[in-house]
This record gives sequence, C-alpha cells and structure tokens, in this order.
Amino acid sequence: MASIYGKNRREHKRQHKPDRRVVKTKAAMRRAFTELLNEKPVRDIRVKELSERIHINRGTFYQYYRDIYDMQDHLEEELYGKFSEIFKDRPAPETFEDIQGRLLDIFTLLRQNADLTLALLGPNGDPKFVQSIQEMLRLRCINDLIRFNSEHSAEEISHDQLFNYSYAFIVSGCMGMMQKWLSEDPDKTPEEMVGIVSDILLLGIQNINAEKNQKKTTARAEDLKI
Repeated sequence: MASIYGKNRREHKRQHKPDRRVVKTKAAMRRAFTELLNEKPVRDIRVKELSERIHINRGTFYQYYRDIYDMQDHLEEELYGKFSEIFKDRPAPETFEDIQGRLLDIFTLLRQNADLTLALLGPNGDPKFVQSIQEMLRLRCINDLIRFNSEHSAEEISHDQLFNYSYAFIVSGCMGMMQKWLSEDPDKTPEEMVGIVSDILLLGIQNINAEKNQKKTTARAEDLKI
C-alpha cells in the first residue's frame, strides 16, 4: 500500500510539474500582450495580431484564454497576487525599517515585472487595477508610515481632511515614481528607490505636521484674544 501511495505521489508530482514549452509559450504571449497594450487600448487588440507577433496559431492562444480580456484578467490577478504575497502572514510593522523592508520587496517585484507593470499603469492600462494597487499601498505602507511619523492619533488622522488629501497625493505620487523609474531610469536599484521614496514621504509628513501645528497655534492665539 505504501509503495502504491508513493507511486501515486510521484505521478501526481509529474502531472503538475510545469511544462517548459507551456511556460515559454505563455511568457511569449505575455510579452506580446504588453507590447500591444503599450501601443493601443485592450479593446483594439486582436487575438490574431497577438498570435502572429509571436508566430503561434490562434488555437494555441485559446488553450489558455477565452479572449484578450480574459488574458488581461489573468495577468492582472497574477501580478496582484504577487503583491499580496509580500504582505501575507506578516505581522504589522513595528519600526520604520520594517516599512522600508516592505517597500524594498515592492520595488524588487516591480523591477522583475517591469514590462507588465508599465503596460498596466500606462495610458492604455486598467484603471481598476491601478486603483487596487494604490489601495494596497495606502493600507499596507503609507498608513503605517504616517502613523510612525505623525504627531497625531490614528483617529485624528482618519478624520482630518488635510491628511486624507495627502494620502491621495502621496499614493498617486508613488505610482508616478514607479512609472518614471521603470521607463526612464531602470538602472537605479530597488534599494536606491526605497531611499528616495522614504525621504520624500518623510518630508511630506513633516510638512503636514508643521501645517497642522501652525493651525493649532493660530487657533489658540485667536481664543486668547477673545
């Protein structure tokens, strides 16, 4: 019985071992898709032109995807899943260095998937996907960064208009930096990018703190006059 079980396990392992030809074909399809998405909106991409670009027949494409939109969904889910893995089963960060470690993992992942990232974040990309990445950055990185470096309570931050607008500005700025880095300065290392982002974010938070403190000081002065 044990030998049969072992044999079944080996057969199961062989059945689920990635086929190199499949991996190579799907990588080529992904490359062709990202190239086309940089050229035109997804609604204008045809299975025929994608297949011709990498010299496969359309039947091969349909072995893996129903249509171009299905392919885009799969690629987005795969990339989003890789982002999620960075935060999976990790405790809440306790130090600024913990957050920098998360940022380093993010920038490393971006560099490893630069072609797809640029296409999805570009003018022909999917706004919903961009929004989901922005929300992940806000919840998993920016919130904690502000919490560690703000002079105000988490409740005060969540109800403050200045902070809420700052969230949107910071997260959008991070996305813009990612695009600029991958498209214009790809030789810069993920470690260097983490340093740049950290400096910019900390400077922004310090300015927000200064602005809020100035308003409080002014308000107290007005109260004393009364």
